[in-house]
Amino acid sequence: MKRFIFFLVLGLLAVFWWQSMMIREIARQAAKRECQRFGLQLIDDTVERIKLGLGRNDRGAMCFTRVYRFEFVTNGDFRYKGHISMRGKQIERIELDPYAIN
Repeated sequence: MKRFIFFLVLGLLAVFWWQSMMIREIARQAAKRECQRFGLQLIDDTVERIKLGLGRNDRGAMCFTRVYRFEFVTNGDFRYKGHISMRGKQIERIELDPYAIN
């Protein structure tokens, strides 16, 4: 019985990790599209998860909410930050810090 519980927990952790990587990739692609839309450059082509919590999706079911941070530049001089809020696999909001237009 203990082995079953151990492998069940291990399997659940593996599924959580796999889904987290998939959702991180969705957030990275969204950050890249948002930067391209405004003529900005996504630094290091990556996002970093800074917050993980529980929430409800559109149908009322429990899901994880995540907030990712990324950095971008306008012309290479200054770094600016952006944030992406995700509810499950859905992008809830993308915010860019105010930046100088050159």
